[in-house]
This record gives sequence, structure tokens and C-alpha cells, in this order.
Amino acid sequence: MWPTSITPFLLAAGVLTLGLVLWGGLRRGIKGLASLRVIGVAVFWMGYQLSPLSSYFTGRIWDHFLLVPDEINAGLLFSLLCMWGYLFAYDLAARSHRAFPKRRFSGFELPSPSPMLLYTLTLIAAGGFIVNIGGFDQIWHASYARGQGQFAVRNLEGRLRQMIIVVSNSLDLITATAGALAVLGERSRPRNKIAGWLALAASDLSFCHGFSRAAGLPFVVVGVLAPLIRRKHGFRVAFLCALAAGYLGWVGYAQRGSYTPGLGTFSEAALPSNLLTASAAMTKQKSPQFNLLDAMPAWTRVALDKSGTTGDGFSLALNWLSRLSPIPSQILPLAHVGTNLSATMGTWGKVGITTPTFAEIYYVFGVWGFLLMLPFGALFAFFDSLPRRMPGIVAYACWLLAMISLVTTLTGTTRAMTRPLLYALVLYVANRLYESHRRAELAMIPMHPLRQAERPAGIGGGDPRFRPSNHI
Repeated sequence: MWPTSITPFLLAAGVLTLGLVLWGGLRRGIKGLASLRVIGVAVFWMGYQLSPLSSYFTGRIWDHFLLVPDEINAGLLFSLLCMWGYLFAYDLAARSHRAFPKRRFSGFELPSPSPMLLYTLTLIAAGGFIVNIGGFDQIWHASYARGQGQFAVRNLEGRLRQMIIVVSNSLDLITATAGALAVLGERSRPRNKIAGWLALAASDLSFCHGFSRAAGLPFVVVGVLAPLIRRKHGFRVAFLCALAAGYLGWVGYAQRGSYTPGLGTFSEAALPSNLLTASAAMTKQKSPQFNLLDAMPAWTRVALDKSGTTGDGFSLALNWLSRLSPIPSQILPLAHVGTNLSATMGTWGKVGITTPTFAEIYYVFGVWGFLLMLPFGALFAFFDSLPRRMPGIVAYACWLLAMISLVTTLTGTTRAMTRPLLYALVLYVANRLYESHRRAELAMIPMHPLRQAERPAGIGGGDPRFRPSNHI
């Protein structure tokens, strides 16, 4: 029965790892704390170490539905190995990225997105929202329950809508990024700021409507970017945004079972009196849960399923690898990897229970699955270097998509976790191709003979036409 004699050492190792990473980030200032190195370890620690640590000191089991206490130590050990593998690969890859030349860039000079781009992204986000919820009549008060139809067999229209929903989540993040850059830019014109606020509002429609824990996403984006763009003056903005995002996220989590989807119902649920009533009811439950990022209960349940099954590990690994295909799952059905937690816990057809990334990896590869964090750590180090190497909307959008991917490891499978990374890579490659095409076009423009003589040797020289653009 948990805890055992080894539990304090595993918990202490987790706290020490987090402390050393935070200390290393603090020594580098704002950029150090806002790095994917620190964020990644903090997310993993909160998902797998925080709740067991609290339970160890209080003596209370925090989850009586999914949690398998006998597997907690295994979860602590595996999460530690994943954190260490992530750090090792990140630090190794970060050294090579530092060798690249840095562009001179001040956070206060970040180019603001144009109003046309902001309005376009706003319309796309709002249009995707209308399609996803089923029409204009479902905006304020939906006629269906949250999650209704998730187990139904989809026809062609349903498959197309599901693909739009998946893509819209990443587009909402890009829209929020552009809006945040416009709002935070000190040199942004008033019309840019207005367009930025509209973009931020549009990017949060789907999350609030569906009572998601991600409600308040725009505040997260603004809060993360504020210290990077406004330096010391951005910490106050970040603090206020953290409070707002936490409040809206808690509304989505605590009130999802009491209200049907809708912007009107979310507004009603967000009233302080209604939220306090719901929070008080949750406190009276046998096992209150206040760690919204907790992934340990689901991990232990999957680990228990693994211990009771035998099969071909090679075929299981192939199935897992095929699930990472970039082809939408509505076109190419996904191979099965283990038993769905909804079926295991008897909630199939009523409530869906997602499998965390670490749990799926452990089910397929066992304890050696932590080695998969090596390529992921290197990839996150690459995305962490983009705002420094090519500052602009694309770089920050890719960085934020990578950050969302880290959080998704606690709430979704490996496929769900890699989708934001895939979109970030596509966005990065598309921007590089656009920049290359733009430079090629500029190189073909004839130059005045006098200016040609003034141009120094080397590609681009001092001619402003050959300077790489910082934004789309």
C-alpha cells in the first residue's frame, strides 16, 4: 500500500529537479523562466509529482475513481526519468542552437500585426467556431450536452466537422498570439490594439462555449508574452492574466457538469455566487481535486492494465507509431493501443476519459519509454530558440504551439501531444519558404548603378530590400 519506504526519496528527487531547473531559469532572468526548458519540467512535475506530494503530507488519497495507489511509485519514477531525459536532450540541443548567429532584436521593437491580418484571423476563428458548434442558434445556449455525440459513428459531414475542430484549436492559438502582439506592442496604433482585442476574444469562443479547462487561453498567451515583450513592466500584466485565466479555467472545470454548452450559460456559470456554490460542493466530496493538471490517476490505471496483459510488443509499437501519422484520423482510422480508459472504467458511451502521453508511452514501451523524451527534448529546444533567431508572429506562434504541446502531454495521447508540434513545423517551413521566395523576387529587381556600387560584398549587403523580414 502506498506510500512505501522509497516514496520520500522519489518525491524529494522530483522537488530537487524542479528546484534546480527553476534556479537555473532565475539566473538567466525573464528569458530563462519563460523557456520551454523550465515550463516543460514544471508541467511534468505538476502533472505527476504535485498531487502525490500533497497526499504524502496530508495522508489523503486524492482520487478514488481512477487512482491505483500501488502504481504511484512507478509513476513517480517514470516521470522522473522522463524529466531527466527531457532536460538532457534539451540542453544538448540548445548548445548547437546557440552557435547560430543571433539577430539584433529588442522586445520593444516587435513588429505589430496589421489590422487586416488581425481581422482575417478573427473572421476565421469566429467562422470555425460557428461551424464547430452547429450553427448560430447554438451560440448562446446549446441544445445538446457537453460531449454529446463523441461516441457516435460519424458520417462524411461529421468527419469534416471533426477535422475542422482539430485544426481550429491551433488556429485559435495563432489568432490569440497575433492579438496579444498587437495589444502588448507599445508602438501599436489604437486601431491595431482594437483589432487585437477582437482577435483575443474570437480565439476564446470555442473554449468558453464548451466549458473547457482552456477557457481563458488568450489571457495565458498575453501573460506569457508580456514579460518577454515589456520586460519588467510585463510582470504585473502577467499576474493579472494568470488570475483571469485561472478563474475562467476553473469555471470550465467546476461547472461543466451543471450547465449545457453556450456563451450565455458560461457567463451565468462564471458569476462569483454560482462558482462559489459549485466549489463548495466539490470541497464536500470525498476526494476533492484542485490540481487541474493532475495526470497520475490515469497513469496508474493504464499501468495496472499493462501489468495484466500480454502481447506482441513489436506489433504494439508499430500501432503506436502509426498513430503519429500526419493524416487526419477521420480519413485514416487510428490503430488501437491498449484498452480505452472509458471502456476500462465503464463510462464508455457517457463520459470520455483521455489517456496521458506518458501513460500511453509506458504501456507500449515500459520504463524504457522515457528514452522517447530525447527527441522530444531536442525538438522543444529548437522551438525555444525561434523567438531569439527569427522574432515575429510566426516564431512566437510556433513557440506557443510547443508550449501547448507540453500541457497536452497531461491530458491527451501522444498523437494529441504531437499535433501542435506538427502544426508548428508546418508553419515554420511555410514561413521559411515564403521568405526564400520573397528574397529571390527582390534579388531579381534591377538596382540603380549608383546604389549597386555602394552595395558591399556578400549576400544582401546593406540594401534594405535584401534584409530578411521579421513577420509575414
